[in-house]
Amino acid sequence: MPNEPRPARIVDAHHHIWRQADLAWLQGPMQPRIFGPYEAIRRDYPVDEGL
Repeated sequence: MPNEPRPARIVDAHHHIWRQADLAWLQGPMQPRIFGPYEAIRRDYPVDEGL
């Protein structure tokens, strides 16, 4: 049908900014988490990286 509504397109463009030293759960030995492995995010994410 020509006038049929189209689904909205949503882009989630947010980003997280943190220092690993400020987040206790990113330090020390890896622990099982509900969101799975998190080795890739065990680092700093500074503001200038999101630019």
